[in-house]
Amino acid sequence: MVAPASILHEEQVIQETARVVADKPLLLRAGSVEYRAERAASCLLCPAVGDEVLVALLPDRRAFVLAVLTRDAAKRSEVRVDGDLLIASNSGRVSVSGPEGVAVVTPGDVEMVAGKITLRSAATALASEAITVVGKAVVMELDRVKLGARTLDSVLERFTQKVKRAIRTVEETDHLRAERIDYAAEKSLAVSAENAVVTARELVKMDGGQIHLG
Repeated sequence: MVAPASILHEEQVIQETARVVADKPLLLRAGSVEYRAERAASCLLCPAVGDEVLVALLPDRRAFVLAVLTRDAAKRSEVRVDGDLLIASNSGRVSVSGPEGVAVVTPGDVEMVAGKITLRSAATALASEAITVVGKAVVMELDRVKLGARTLDSVLERFTQKVKRAIRTVEETDHLRAERIDYAAEKSLAVSAENAVVTARELVKMDGGQIHLG
């Protein structure tokens, strides 16, 4: 028996208010009577202990919580359904807001499809075992970028870089392999090393207004 037969009448649905005394399973108290109930499919907010709820008592002695009427503001609210859930607007925008944070948690996949994605944040932290980015164009305007990685591999058809000042420090070995190398400096070029070796299979040419050796 779910709802007491004394409060039910044949072919009549009765609505009353009750207090939740247990949520697993859902147990209600109306006056001095306690009975079990189910949450109606339209009642998305999960009833919690202490809530005042609106109940429908059916002729077949089933009881359904139709709505949560009052709840302590300090308690957590849960919107929970069985099966897939779609939140959609036929026209307008859908917003999710939380003054203390918003969390999206799933053991499955998170998919975002949009005409444009805009992300604004005072600080962004990204942790992932693997990241794949596929796009036709990437444009970044940043004041400062700091990258720390154990390994960085890039395969490009063309790489163009324009900077005002470039500083690079290699602690061990720097390898460059190319079909042709062209270095041009408008004012000066300095090459300094403990030992320097220049080797060519055919020709080594030095041309200048003055050449000093030694």
